[in-house]
Amino acid sequence: MLVPKQLHIPEITEEPEAFLVELNSSDEYSGLTDKLIERNQNSTGKRTWQRYYPVDIDFGIFINNIERMKQSRAIAQKRPAGLQRIIMHFRIQTTKGHQYDYKMPVQSLLKGWGRADNGYHVYVHTLTYGKIVDHENRLDADNKKVKEISYVGITGRNWLKRLDEHFAKIRKGTGYLFHRAVHNSFTKHDMVYSHELFDMNLCFEEAMNLEEMLVDGWSTIAPQGFNMIPGGFRGIRELSKRRLLNKNDRNLDGEDMLEKRDNVIAKFIDRELKDGNSNPLISEWWSDDENYWHAMEGHSKRLSKAQVNRIWVLYAKGLTLDQIKKEVGALNERQIKGVLDEKYYKR
Repeated sequence: MLVPKQLHIPEITEEPEAFLVELNSSDEYSGLTDKLIERNQNSTGKRTWQRYYPVDIDFGIFINNIERMKQSRAIAQKRPAGLQRIIMHFRIQTTKGHQYDYKMPVQSLLKGWGRADNGYHVYVHTLTYGKIVDHENRLDADNKKVKEISYVGITGRNWLKRLDEHFAKIRKGTGYLFHRAVHNSFTKHDMVYSHELFDMNLCFEEAMNLEEMLVDGWSTIAPQGFNMIPGGFRGIRELSKRRLLNKNDRNLDGEDMLEKRDNVIAKFIDRELKDGNSNPLISEWWSDDENYWHAMEGHSKRLSKAQVNRIWVLYAKGLTLDQIKKEVGALNERQIKGVLDEKYYKR
């Protein structure tokens, strides 16, 4: 079972089937559901990412409990090559004004996929601060980019069991940055809580590699995101480097390693916070120059270390802001000025 128990109500569980039937007979997506089922049946035994049909769309079923209405929509996406897939959204607007969005690959819900809860699963939780009007470009009513912060994780169990564990910590306001941030956000308005089963049926190594890629690519390490350490095996190396894992711990595999990783981080954070330190694991990690620049360069709109160094060299030579911008390939003069004023990228 992949659909959260929060969605086990007739107006939602009956909607996807009707939507997929309607989709299959539509002019724009004629026969798509049939093609997905055929792809499932013909790709048995292949790696998960090889099974996805190469169409990049999000299909959403939106339930508004305030206005007592529901609607369906299709949103074209532009995910990178290798991550393209068709995602099904189940989004609920509650009477308190918050939205809860559950996402999973639509093929896993169709005939022929097989046991979707086998193997390891990579999931993503995202907090969105503000109401999205333009879903494709993630903009609010003022045409501004909405603030979104994510946490990437792995489980070797059913992802819903892991989700329930996260919910328990959220209700208590304990646990990691993510749990506490969600707990503290309930008093805010126009919040969206997104829970996505990003990939499934992976071996342990595949899941760890994917987690590392997503944490790096989406810049989800605190303070930009809610991950406390780098993803995958790089995170394990970081914990070992700080002697938080011993030799026997590093030889663990699979779910044993994931459980040990969670326990080590939780104990370390609890211990240090009791001593009055404000999240020292993050500040220690962030103070390392290599980690700092790895995180900064993980975002396409940020300057690299080489660009920042080049800015100072060109400035010393007397070049104007416009000339420096063109030389280093910066977005604008404000970005150059931020470096020279030591407002940003200061180490």
